Formats: sequence, structure tokens, C-alpha cells
Amino acid sequence: MGPRLSIVGLVVLAGCASTPSQVSYSLPAPNPNGCYVFVFDRPEWQGARVLLNGPDKRWNLERLLLNEEDWRNRIRSIDVGPAATLSVFTDLRFTGVSRRFGPGSKAARLDADINARIESLELQCAAIKQ
Repeated sequence: MGPRLSIVGLVVLAGCASTPSQVSYSLPAPNPNGCYVFVFDRPEWQGARVLLNGPDKRWNLERLLLNEEDWRNRIRSIDVGPAATLSVFTDLRFTGVSRRFGPGSKAARLDADINARIESLELQCAAIKQ
């Protein structure tokens, strides 16, 4: 009976394995008060994405995620929550060329001055009007 248990154990373990293409990373849920932004590394809300819940102020995007992934000069599209205002800057510490995106803004493509050039950002929250 010992060999049968080993084979069953191997089958169960093999069924649990996944290839890198099957691995999906879950994002935290958007802030229920509507103060959040999704940023994407490709136009049209494609590619890798990050959710930031606000308020949040990032003087640099070098270690944006828990795994310390570098998001400097990667952002190419954004989706701002209904109670958030996003300010982006092309240089560290909130300097350089800047743009402001109001509540509910959706930018499928960023303009040439900031596209894939964002190095710092600020996410501010406002109350949603009922």
C-alpha cells in the first residue's frame, strides 16, 4: 500500500503545479470610497497594471509594488477612480512636466510630454457627491 500512496501523492502534487503563464497576480481591491487609480504600462489599459489606493504620494516610482517593482518611466495609460485626482510628474519629487487627471478620468494614451516618462505622482481624495 505504501507505493500506491506515493503515486497518489505525486499525482496530487503534479495537479497543483502551474506554469508561469498560468500564474496571475491579484491586486488589492479598489478603495470603496472611490479614491484609487489604475496605471498601465501599455496604451489602451493593456499590459501590466498597478492599483494605488489613495490618498498616496510617491516621490519616486522605483519601488511601487510590494515586490519592489520599478515603475519609473513605464506608465502609458491610466484610469482614475470617481473620488480621486491624480497629479503626475516627469521628474522625481513632484517636479518636471506635470498633468492633472480629475475624478473619473480615463486616459487610454498619455500625451507625448508624459507618456512613459512619469517618475512621481500624487493621488488626492475627495468625497463623492451623492
